[in-house]
Amino acid sequence: MYKEILQFLKEEITELGFTNISVGERDWDKILSINKPMVELLPGSGTRSAYSLGGPSKENWAVELTLARKGLATNSETLEYQNLDDMTTIIGYFKNLSTTISNQRVAFSVSKFDADRVLTDKQEFYLIGFVVIIDVQFIK
Repeated sequence: MYKEILQFLKEEITELGFTNISVGERDWDKILSINKPMVELLPGSGTRSAYSLGGPSKENWAVELTLARKGLATNSETLEYQNLDDMTTIIGYFKNLSTTISNQRVAFSVSKFDADRVLTDKQEFYLIGFVVIIDVQFIK
């Protein structure tokens, strides 16, 4: 079920127009040589609570979505706006989404998000990105 959820997230993010998506850690040093945004999906922690003995249980699972891109420091204002637009797109899409995956009803929500940036060692480059925590809830 967890693998199918990650595949669903990856497909939905692709349909939103984002490319270069991976499940798992990336080599962030390579981001400076790529001129496209990079998206990383990282499975996180979860909780499970049983409703009753032998009855269905409710599971909650967090998936961290990170998007990062680079640009010239002289274009930092434009990069900040683009970053916020992308973050708003992801939050808006997943904040109240529900679907069926593997014959189970799955609900998505967004609990946390954070936009960040850093000026690289090569002072002319600006590395910017955001993290959105997508909460997944399903009943087994």
